[in-house]
Amino acid sequence: MKKSAHGNPILINNNSRLNILKRVNPYLEKDIQELIFKNPQCLPISDIDESYNPILPVCKELNTSAGPLDIFMITPNGDLVVIETKLWTNPESRRKVVAQILDYAKEMSKWTYSDLQRETNRNLGTKGNHLYEIVRNKYHDSTLSEIDFVDAVSRNLRNGKFMLIIAGDGIREGAKNLTEFINQAGTLNFSLAMIELSIFVTPSNETLIIPR
Repeated sequence: MKKSAHGNPILINNNSRLNILKRVNPYLEKDIQELIFKNPQCLPISDIDESYNPILPVCKELNTSAGPLDIFMITPNGDLVVIETKLWTNPESRRKVVAQILDYAKEMSKWTYSDLQRETNRNLGTKGNHLYEIVRNKYHDSTLSEIDFVDAVSRNLRNGKFMLIIAGDGIREGAKNLTEFINQAGTLNFSLAMIELSIFVTPSNETLIIPR
């Protein structure tokens, strides 16, 4: 049974010796979550929507009334990114995770900026407009307007404008055929992408991760 549309990478060393890398399976969801949160540049955002570059990590396990979402990121322009990490060994999880991430988006679309600020502060143990401070500090732009940022985030929440990303160790055949769940999103103005993080081990026990 076909599990992937891609072959295994080949590593050629300085002696022209070829090594076909072995895929790491299984991989822990928490490890994938940590990897993405610490290294958001591993996600091919430009292939999805260039306007979302750069994405900046805010927090993990952000609480919503639909449950805690895995990763919340944001852009300096106030665009919102919700990421769910999932192993694809369980066929049931394919449908469940799509419905789940849409639920998170629907609940967040009911929020105001104050709601998002409250839940972010509660998650991080901070006070004030810490969400804006995170973006300004990570983006290294002291001229970033707080008023414009708050207005943009508020507008995106109100319009349900999100980038929703499902990232896992493999996108199996049939995982994309989930339009019935996407149709449940109503009037949300979202982009939904599935990203496969193929994980391989090298002969020297290093880890190679290939985003697709």
